[in-house]
Amino acid sequence: MKVAFWPYLAKAEMLERFGSIAGLELAVVEGIESLTAALAGAEALVISQTAYDARVAEVLRAHGRQLRFIQLMNAGYDGPLKHGVPPGVLVAKAGDAWSPGLAEHALALMLALAKCVPQILENQAKHGWERKFTARMDGLDGKTLAIIGYGSIGHEVAKRAGAFGMHVIGVSRTAKPKPQADEVQPVSALHAVLARADVIVLAAPLTAETRHMIDARALALCKPNAVLINVARGGLIDQAALGAALANGTIAAAGIDVTDPEPLPPDHPLWSSPNLIISPHVAGSCGARGRERLADFVAENVGRFVAGEAVTHTVSI
Repeated sequence: MKVAFWPYLAKAEMLERFGSIAGLELAVVEGIESLTAALAGAEALVISQTAYDARVAEVLRAHGRQLRFIQLMNAGYDGPLKHGVPPGVLVAKAGDAWSPGLAEHALALMLALAKCVPQILENQAKHGWERKFTARMDGLDGKTLAIIGYGSIGHEVAKRAGAFGMHVIGVSRTAKPKPQADEVQPVSALHAVLARADVIVLAAPLTAETRHMIDARALALCKPNAVLINVARGGLIDQAALGAALANGTIAAAGIDVTDPEPLPPDHPLWSSPNLIISPHVAGSCGARGRERLADFVAENVGRFVAGEAVTHTVSI
């Protein structure tokens, strides 16, 4: 079976694993110019969702006549969702491979804000021993954590938060019990949960329903000591509302790995917001172990498809 592979991360690791899949004929894509040739006779495509733009969607519709499966190498699936896929093509994401790294980054942002790491670094840069900020220092033990979107990422965040003694509330489409969560509430109870939370982690996909789910109204319901963390998609938060909430003390702090737009323009007012840490969409990065995990995940799912078995982690496009 022919599989087209457009490398993104872990190219060497994936090539090694693809080489051990019986019956797989691999066509490596070097760019949009070589995609058409690689698709000839291909039944599957492995691609990054960030590379999946309008041009790719157009080429797939015109030349992917035998295409039946797209394996994404990311946790998100914004590209295919926005630009569409050919009729009947199954799409799977690789979220579980990224979840541990994303969860670690969420905890890192939590701890950095609780322990005033930005102020410590500023102090160090000045060669100073200023300690006034210690009045603002806090901890995670005994705090209530709301995880909005309790999928793979949310589960990994909860595992780590439990070790810090946090009370975890998961917010999910259903209120069914979830592993590692002390309680689970439905999305309809979001605002009630926000009012209880000391820390809020956003781990939900970006859809028409979730865009700006954290807006001025939602932020106004939060505790003044609340810390907001976003490792999902920038569009989940109304950026202007977040800037205002930080400026006027509606919430205490925020740590965001994603923005809207992205990258955030140098003159965007959010850069100057107080008590805010912005990282440049790097939360999933975690070195060699992360690359191995991604390669293992993608190769296993592609191997399932080649063998005629059911693939996992499919998404609705």
